[in-house]
Amino acid sequence: MRPADSKEKNSVVEMIMDAIEDNPKIRFLLGKKNYASKIQALAQFIYVISNRRNAIYVSDDGNGLLIFMESTIWKKTWRDGWDHIKMVWSAFEWTRLIKILQLEKELEKFRPRNQPYIYVWVLGTRKSHKGGPQARELRDALFMKAKEMNLPIYAETAFDQNFWVYQRFGFVAYHTQHYSKIPLTIRFLKRENN
Repeated sequence: MRPADSKEKNSVVEMIMDAIEDNPKIRFLLGKKNYASKIQALAQFIYVISNRRNAIYVSDDGNGLLIFMESTIWKKTWRDGWDHIKMVWSAFEWTRLIKILQLEKELEKFRPRNQPYIYVWVLGTRKSHKGGPQARELRDALFMKAKEMNLPIYAETAFDQNFWVYQRFGFVAYHTQHYSKIPLTIRFLKRENN
């Protein structure tokens, strides 16, 4: 695993799109109309926020992606606020905006508040490399980083396939939040750094 190079921006954005486009939570946030352009706007936003924090890593062959950061650098800045406004304007489903804001505020309650941790935002590979060695390479590097920093790792997913992958990687679900009206189920996971 290595930090992503700025020259790889387009490649990283494509991998972010591959990782999030089928996610049920993302589908709810963006709605059906103009989905392709909205997913690209969201992926660009994720890239900008993550790149600002030096949180983007790729597998050695450049076909796997991991975005993670220590929770204390996850705090939002005024630049992030402006980027959020631009992203909401170009990507979110406006008719659901109040529900989206309520959902995001509620999800915050299930994340640790008074302890530092590593937060995994995006983990994925190019569609053409699903099932390859990239995810294992990124996983091993992440676990090594967590051990060096002596921090637990937290993640959440609304995608069943990712939930099973996280479990295979040794994560344990500590909360499941179900929204029957959407419908959407989000699982919160944790892995100690041992």
